[in-house]
Amino acid sequence: MGLSAEYGAFLAGLIIGNSTSRPLIMKITHPIQTVLLMVFFLSVGLLIDLNFIWDNLGIILLILALVTILKSFILVCLLRLAGENWRTAFPVGIAMSQLGEFSFVLAATGLSIGLITPEQHKMAITIIVLTLITSSFWLLLMRRFMHLALSKQNKIKLALTEILENEFQFIKKIYYSGRAVLKKKKK
Repeated sequence: MGLSAEYGAFLAGLIIGNSTSRPLIMKITHPIQTVLLMVFFLSVGLLIDLNFIWDNLGIILLILALVTILKSFILVCLLRLAGENWRTAFPVGIAMSQLGEFSFVLAATGLSIGLITPEQHKMAITIIVLTLITSSFWLLLMRRFMHLALSKQNKIKLALTEILENEFQFIKKIYYSGRAVLKKKKK
């Protein structure tokens, strides 16, 4: 049909997943599901360029924050517009804030047709992977925030400080460890 391998595999999975043959196919593929899952994460790991991330850390963190916060905000608002209450809309919108695996297909397609440059493709892959990696942290963080906000015992600034204290300490450790490694590398 002239489709890319990624898009063709996606469409085949979509068609088979919604067919009456799904239970049979799930039974047949059950023994290799773990292997396929491992191959997926291995292939995603191979796409990550740590030097690229380190060289562009500031812009990557900025884009990651913008994508996560903006997508969360839009999803929560859309769920509210659909009639969901805040207690449902907020956690569901936050849980869906990551960029999905289909984004890899879109990035590869954009690169193959010349819509994005190889540098932009690296940036897209990095952001996609980081949203997948940080989504659990983001959900946990927002659950804590929602709990504190609902208790109405703390002001917003105090709640954020209380929520993020451990994470800031962890990020500081990683930052200083990375600096130490780079200093040793330069010597």
